Amino acid sequence: MKYRLLACLALAGASASGAAVASTCAGTLVAERKIASYSPDGPYVPSLGTLRIYRQASGTGARYCAMTVHSNRTWGERLHTGVFIRRCWQSERIQGRCPGPGQIVQDQGDYAYYAGPVSLQVSRNQCFSAQGWVMHPNAPADRAYRWAGVDHCVR
Repeated sequence: MKYRLLACLALAGASASGAAVASTCAGTLVAERKIASYSPDGPYVPSLGTLRIYRQASGTGARYCAMTVHSNRTWGERLHTGVFIRRCWQSERIQGRCPGPGQIVQDQGDYAYYAGPVSLQVSRNQCFSAQGWVMHPNAPADRAYRWAGVDHCVR
């Protein structure tokens, strides 16, 4: 499925910001977090990608879907890219964070366009955490993985 979608994107000339990539998760886009690049030379930090979270209403909760999409800067470049979504073991965030461990669904590998989608059913009064990352190709080893995250509770 992933390769079929990518072939369609290549034929259409779509970029990482195109709607075709976003359509791999059902539902409404509810959060986007930029994955900033490592920059040793100053405040300008170009994006390596974006963590996107989608919500699709379902019974007494919702299905949340996450994916990490490469930015135009890294589009087509095979980099270690990943995404996970995890149900938290408590129904409230503690100090703004989602406590774990809990059920986790993830996808990671050397991808040129995106990782995911991964999805999880979350009931009312439950919290989840999602994280996306892209390995920066030129950063020092201790700063190579750049990530963005979201913690959210369903009410």
